[in-house]
Amino acid sequence: MKNPHLRGQTLVEAILLLPLVLLFVFGLLQACQIGVGLIVVNYGAASVARKAAQGGNLESAKSRAEPSYRSLMVGGLKAPTLNACQVSGGNDATSDIAIVARANVDAFPVVGPMLDTLASDFAKNSAVANWNVVCDKEGGRLPMISFSGSPSYTFTLNGVAYARRNYLQK
Repeated sequence: MKNPHLRGQTLVEAILLLPLVLLFVFGLLQACQIGVGLIVVNYGAASVARKAAQGGNLESAKSRAEPSYRSLMVGGLKAPTLNACQVSGGNDATSDIAIVARANVDAFPVVGPMLDTLASDFAKNSAVANWNVVCDKEGGRLPMISFSGSPSYTFTLNGVAYARRNYLQK
């Protein structure tokens, strides 16, 4: 005959492990969502840089490409922004350009507060990085992912693409 206390012990162990299993599952789903978001943001930056390099004014090329970038926002990506600047010197026909694409992803309810308690102050404040650092002469870098440690709990995803303008513009 089976021990009647064994059934209760199994239930207690399952209840104790359930939060860890759920945290692992939601953390894995959040990592997958961020991975897809990074792919989309980098693709958007590269496609806008390609269009901007084909000629014309940098701002007009950015505004022409913005609707197609906004249509890429799937899987919880929000607040898409595009920024463009001329990186290197030279004339407008041969200059290097940089495109910074940015989007936000909300953290899952379980993952956000957990990361808020674990993240250092540097990781929390890296979300305020200005996109203009890619246009500096020193060639600064943006973090690919930054986490806001406020109760809204969002991840900011940054994609950067560089392109050289064509010599022959029409």
